[in-house]
Amino acid sequence: MSDTKFNLYTFAALFLVLIIDAMGFGLVFPVIGPLIMSKTGSIVASTMSIFWRDFLYGVTMSSFAVCMFFGAPFLGDLSDRIGRKKVLLLCLYGTALGMLISVYGIAVKSLLLLILGRAFAGFMCGSQALAQAAIVDMSLPEKKAANLSLITFATCIGFALGPFLGGMLVTPSLIAKYGFSAPLFVTALLAILNGTILLFTFTETFYPKVVQKLHLAKGLEVFISAFTHKKIRWLALVYLTAELGWSIYFQYTPLFLIKKYSYTGVQIGHLMAFMGALFSVALLWIVRLTDKYITPNRGACYFFLLTALGFFIILFGGEWSVWLGAIPACIGGALFYVALLALFSNAVGKDAQGWVMGVFAAAAAASWSVGGVLSGMLDMFGIYAPFIIAGGLLIAAIVIMLKHNNL
Repeated sequence: MSDTKFNLYTFAALFLVLIIDAMGFGLVFPVIGPLIMSKTGSIVASTMSIFWRDFLYGVTMSSFAVCMFFGAPFLGDLSDRIGRKKVLLLCLYGTALGMLISVYGIAVKSLLLLILGRAFAGFMCGSQALAQAAIVDMSLPEKKAANLSLITFATCIGFALGPFLGGMLVTPSLIAKYGFSAPLFVTALLAILNGTILLFTFTETFYPKVVQKLHLAKGLEVFISAFTHKKIRWLALVYLTAELGWSIYFQYTPLFLIKKYSYTGVQIGHLMAFMGALFSVALLWIVRLTDKYITPNRGACYFFLLTALGFFIILFGGEWSVWLGAIPACIGGALFYVALLALFSNAVGKDAQGWVMGVFAAAAAASWSVGGVLSGMLDMFGIYAPFIIAGGLLIAAIVIMLKHNNL
């Protein structure tokens, strides 16, 4: 077997990691809402109040991101110590184990086991970053840009397919036979399959020369360090504010649709797949146009406003408003993510790129952790309150941007 042919197999396996990782994120969204909010087949007691159902929904959603906040930096450092392949396999098989714990929790109607499984899977959610690092390790300088664009493409495919597949796996006939566990079980099988493929096709791409010190508080340290850096401090505040708004919107929308329009898991899956497709279009094509004509500073403000518009459209009422609002919300969300990523990268020199990307990832995990809890609690102020607050956070991000830039 030639090296070129082997590289093709290895690249294919790594891209499959990216697709499956993104699919696994989206697969659970059509499940958690109906599983906790449904009066029949629910994992919580039918007599439980709406307040506590909302709270438990938020905790279940946020458990993944909270543990990812600590796990992803730890696993990244571990890969620098023992190599990419071993940690990639640990991530994939660990993700499978976390999903299977959740499956068992659903089977025995234990919400605690469901949350523990999601938390463990979140801690092991380092496969995407490691696969990206391995692809960069393997890429020739002239191929690096093309391979990085393929990384985005693979992630978009997974993000669009995950919710659609998750919705298809919670049809009434499948729920009657397997409960709500089928999407989680399929995610576990895909992770095991992907790990097995990597085991036989992937040759180590990184040979560490320095032994890295391992500590679980790395994510917290990186997050705190952002606020001691003059140029990054305000950017981190902008990103935290905007991403918190986005995470509330994204995690609350399934709950809103269940409460307001009695959506099933299948219907939620369709909307989430639609949102994933919008993300893909924005990341693959629209961003190329905006990059030519709009600077990241100005672009971030425009895209925050576009995203907030999507949230506020829902306030006009009607099921149609959720679908219509998703168009500007998802396109704006994808574009402001790219704009802020560029601003973070441009704010530091080449020797600090690894650190600043760690800050960016830590800020995202922190926002989704808090947003998960808030998504289940804010509608105590009214069913549209989370969308209003989410839009307000995007407007606040614009204000912070304008205060620190002469736009």
